[in-house]
Amino acid sequence: MNYTCNACWIQFTSTKDQRSHMQTEWHRYNLKRKVAELPAIDEKTFNDKVSKINDQRKEVNNFGINMNEKDSKLSPKDLKKLQKQELLKKKQDLLELAKKQIELKLKRIQDDGSLTLSPEVEKSLNDKIQQLSSDIEKIQFKNRPKEPLSEEEIYKKKLANQKEFKETDCLFCPLGSNKKITTYEENIDHMKLEHGFTFPEEQYLVNPKGLLKYLSEKIGLGNMCLSCNFEGKSTESCQQHMIMKQHCKIPYFTDDEKFEISEFYDFTEYNKNRSFNKKYGSESIAEEDEWDDVEDDTGDEGETQLVVTRRVDKNGNYIYEDDEGIDYTDAIFNSGDKLYLPNGLVLGNKKDLQVYSKHVKKERTVTEGQGTVLAAESRHFITLVDKKEFAEKKRTWQKQTSDAKRDEKRYAKNANNQMFYRDQLLQ
Repeated sequence: MNYTCNACWIQFTSTKDQRSHMQTEWHRYNLKRKVAELPAIDEKTFNDKVSKINDQRKEVNNFGINMNEKDSKLSPKDLKKLQKQELLKKKQDLLELAKKQIELKLKRIQDDGSLTLSPEVEKSLNDKIQQLSSDIEKIQFKNRPKEPLSEEEIYKKKLANQKEFKETDCLFCPLGSNKKITTYEENIDHMKLEHGFTFPEEQYLVNPKGLLKYLSEKIGLGNMCLSCNFEGKSTESCQQHMIMKQHCKIPYFTDDEKFEISEFYDFTEYNKNRSFNKKYGSESIAEEDEWDDVEDDTGDEGETQLVVTRRVDKNGNYIYEDDEGIDYTDAIFNSGDKLYLPNGLVLGNKKDLQVYSKHVKKERTVTEGQGTVLAAESRHFITLVDKKEFAEKKRTWQKQTSDAKRDEKRYAKNANNQMFYRDQLLQ
């Protein structure tokens, strides 16, 4: 009776030979080819493939670095190591030549004690020494650290790589990608809709084109992010950083950030409406009158509500002026969350009702005798632990833990099962 291997398409006379064949690498390789829907190969072809791969792996240079086609690209660390080993070898050769030259001189000692050497040998040795010395100097010159560039050289280098933006160029898209934009207004609308870019306090901005030019130089010349001052290697990397990090905006929070773009703004109209109180050393916004009459929601023409602009002195206290004898019983001072009345009452918001309705009980001080009585009475309320119930809970907890570990192992095992695979021998 013959036994057949369905992967390698060969027959065996005994089960022992079939089992030993199934343990070979040739059979495993044909199984992989069968899964990949490839025809089986004979044993000779398989051995040729294996020997070819082993020969390629043994191809290394004198310094032990693999020189295969796949590993031909050396990393900077390997190149540095290679140059260091080459320099060390040159130095060793130079020392050996010098040693050889000294030995030859010692052998050719004349009767009078002077050292002589044939001109041909001496010339060849000197040439080799000079050649090795020049090679060592070249390698050392190549490996020496580069001197840092000066500020002028860095600035010239940046000017050479500068990319100029026009009024119709988006600050965040690659240059020349938006050819449909033809005007400055279309460019601003594009950046606002696509990237969410806006000018802070636009009502006081007097030179928007100048501000746009300054921002374009910051990106095109300095390769800097507008929001976090990240400095990229190029303009494109800076633009990609701003888009990915959502930094397509002008920071306008700290005094330094406001001062950076202050030359493009004019706040004279805003400062006209501000008056300084010399008496109390405070500022307030004066719009026509200090007091405004606001009609009530009830619609009654006769009833009005006084809204008073609050003032604060140097100590942080509220100051009220009564030069005209105004009654302050109806005045309301709004701080956002609370209403401060002149009579001292504070009205809170309805959303904070839970906070105001809480009443924390004071801690009760117990004397020594009262503590003894409480301890004696409360000892009867101590519940005994049921051993059976405790053991059952412990078993339940252990089962849950083991089930969780089992599910985790199954998940890790299934994650390793790949639908497709790639083998080097199939290449």
